[in-house]
Amino acid sequence: MRHLLRTAALGAVSVVVLASPAFADLTIVITVSGVTETFATLGDSLTLPTTIIADVTIAGEEASVTPGTPTSPTDILDDSVLSVINNGTTAEPIMITVSSTGLPGPVSGFALAGAGTWQDNVSTPPNTITMNWYANGTQLGPTFTNTNTTALQGFGTTDSGSYASGGPVTMEMAASYTLKPGGELLNRGFNEALTVVPEPSTWAMMVIGFMGLGYAAFRRNSKARAIAV
Repeated sequence: MRHLLRTAALGAVSVVVLASPAFADLTIVITVSGVTETFATLGDSLTLPTTIIADVTIAGEEASVTPGTPTSPTDILDDSVLSVINNGTTAEPIMITVSSTGLPGPVSGFALAGAGTWQDNVSTPPNTITMNWYANGTQLGPTFTNTNTTALQGFGTTDSGSYASGGPVTMEMAASYTLKPGGELLNRGFNEALTVVPEPSTWAMMVIGFMGLGYAAFRRNSKARAIAV
């Protein structure tokens, strides 16, 4: 019976590990004045080369996704950019979306964050940004909007709350900018996290695994005491 328990525990641990996704997918879509470029990968990270679309230079764009696991139960989508600069002579509307599909569920809550810095002289029209976060098409938290009023201005927001979905989950973050000529957005960062709730079967396997580890430790302690006697 003890041997069977130990074997079951080891089998349960193996199943938990194998259930973790082997890879994720990432997509970055950039639209400037109606011109769209799409970048995608089946990996868990995506780094873009310096990209110029309609007089706007986007440098240092990086995205990553981390699917939740039983030992780290959080789906995380991250994105950052070193700079977005309007080198043209007219104000440019810019949209950048970052998404990942097929992330594990069910999920029970969310946390989000966004930040960046304007570097510019203050004039009309001002630079503006709008940020939104989504899960399966449902908006998470309120829309965040910021307008620069000084030559060097930072901004940031965080929020968290409840969000329930059985999964799989699609996560998406969207940022819309209006950059005037010479306007610069520096060190813009996005983050979205969803709390994954382990399935009952996963909990059961984890409990059996912990029981097995506890039994193994008990056997080692028993042998140690026997040798000492």
